[in-house]
Amino acid sequence: MYLPVDGAGGVAALPATTTDGGTERIVVVDDDETLCQVIARVLTDAGYAVRTADSPEAFTALLAEGQPFDLLVMDTVVADVAGVDLVPAAKQQLPELRVLYLSGATRYAVRPSGAVLDVLEKPFAPSELKERVRAVLDYRE
Repeated sequence: MYLPVDGAGGVAALPATTTDGGTERIVVVDDDETLCQVIARVLTDAGYAVRTADSPEAFTALLAEGQPFDLLVMDTVVADVAGVDLVPAAKQQLPELRVLYLSGATRYAVRPSGAVLDVLEKPFAPSELKERVRAVLDYRE
């Protein structure tokens, strides 16, 4: 993710954008805890209710709490587990759950069946993340 840097070498405040946010509930799953927190901050600042998980086990525990989520933003590989392998259980509990995968390697962007997944390639700008999240949430089949 591209982030602005302040004079002290830290992350500067993110500029306001015209990208519409929302009020939906999102769970972010990535084993890079820093990236997970930054994504959560960007999406929270856009108005979304966000929870995070940095491992398959943490994600499974969130699902076990029975909380409803509208969108799953997930790395294609989380702690050596393919993200697509974690989705069926989530979809069984939350059939309307939408999924946006994050990947630094597009070779993980295709399911074994050959179907292409909705993937946002790393690195990405905060505005790209918000635009894709909104698009996935608004998409109607």
